[in-house]
Amino acid sequence: MASSNENGVKGQFWDLNEIEEVRVGMGQLIFLQSPSVILEAGETRRLTRIWMVCNATDWTDVRRLYQARVLREQHLHITEDMIKSRPAFDFDISPVMMTSIGEHQIDVTARKALVAPLPVNLAVDAPKGWMAELHLAEPSGNDREDLSRLDGHPLQDQELLSMKVIPTKDIQDRFAIHTGSLNLTLTSSRRTPFHIIQLGASGNKVVVEESEEEGLKVFTVRNGLTEFKVSADYGGCLYSLKNSKGTELLVSTFPTAEPKPGGMLQNYFGGVQPVIWDDAFDEDLTGALTNREKMKAKVIEHGVWKGVEVSWVGKVQVTTRGVKIRLQYLTTPGSPLIMTRWIIDNVTSAPVSFYPSLYVDPGFDGDPSQMVFRTEWEGRVTDIYSGQIPAVPIPSSNALWVRKGDSDTDSEGLGVISPGSLPGMMGIFLGPFMMMSTLDLTVKLQPKETREIVNCFVVNPEKQDDLAALQSVLSDLL
Repeated sequence: MASSNENGVKGQFWDLNEIEEVRVGMGQLIFLQSPSVILEAGETRRLTRIWMVCNATDWTDVRRLYQARVLREQHLHITEDMIKSRPAFDFDISPVMMTSIGEHQIDVTARKALVAPLPVNLAVDAPKGWMAELHLAEPSGNDREDLSRLDGHPLQDQELLSMKVIPTKDIQDRFAIHTGSLNLTLTSSRRTPFHIIQLGASGNKVVVEESEEEGLKVFTVRNGLTEFKVSADYGGCLYSLKNSKGTELLVSTFPTAEPKPGGMLQNYFGGVQPVIWDDAFDEDLTGALTNREKMKAKVIEHGVWKGVEVSWVGKVQVTTRGVKIRLQYLTTPGSPLIMTRWIIDNVTSAPVSFYPSLYVDPGFDGDPSQMVFRTEWEGRVTDIYSGQIPAVPIPSSNALWVRKGDSDTDSEGLGVISPGSLPGMMGIFLGPFMMMSTLDLTVKLQPKETREIVNCFVVNPEKQDDLAALQSVLSDLL
């Protein structure tokens, strides 16, 4: 068992074979009982052992010590599911994705780890500019004066609830992120946030045009707020991205790929560059030939999303030989969001393993001198500036934001978001050279198995909290 606060992580662990009863309350261990024994005269016996961990950096440190001391295992292979602990009460709340303003119903599933019946108080804290109602799946018949709360409700595990959210006249027709919470009160309280995502302005549309630039076939995507360009002839890269001010947010060597001075990729294309690599086949990150594959592109639609799909079958790279790969760049009308979606299909007869990555080279009209990394690093929002000492931040929230200078009044820049709670991103910062990357270390496909990976780019984010909110619902955006 472990608990964390601003001072670090503390924990306790014990051998379950030596314990008969465990009681937990108020977020801490309050009672351990060993089995009853009868001692002979003069006999001394150790009944149980408890280890106290006073200063750990993460919950997994406590678990690792438990594995070593109690289970006598020397190594622990951490997976994301192992890191997730289960609270006494929790809620699964579906986020709302809307393309036009209106009322929406949000499905809520209660999670209860305790068997004992306990009446709880539930209340909805609606986002600013919204009203909210909380309803039972099976109405009790009792009229409530305040529809935003339920008092003394005997909450059950897997119980279904619903919230109705109603916009007021203060909600504008544009991209926005609204965050509220469902609050549970017992002897202690728990706040479960939920999000309403306005994907964009309803008066716009996504237009995709095919043309030729510098002898290469190019797809240009406009949604009324942003514009980006993708070319299968240029390594499948998204090589240009402009915001509503017309500022170019990416750096590339279009139309000819060539190494960038001070860069790390031998096959540098720039922009948003897909790279698949695996050290096992001597195809490391710096020399991977992903962008030399023969690719094709087409217009693609996925629900309310529209954009360009680049596809290829691995031939040049040994790592992906015979594997079908699709990479989609998608957006919605009037939205600052650009979603990337890998669809990797192992149609071969052998298992494959590799690392799909997106390398992002940002710059404001080609000038990286004023760029600042903003990210949550070791639990704190931190700004990282250019210098002669290399900085390689690995965000703890899988969200990176490249800003133009350090002014909070000018949010011009680019945010990059990856899924999951385990670190899957990094930034590289040295003098005028800057690069961001997303990385998935878990692609191990059996024959005929398919894997999807999504990432999100945010043009001109307004605040770090918006990136955190989008990261928490990333898998629901598409």
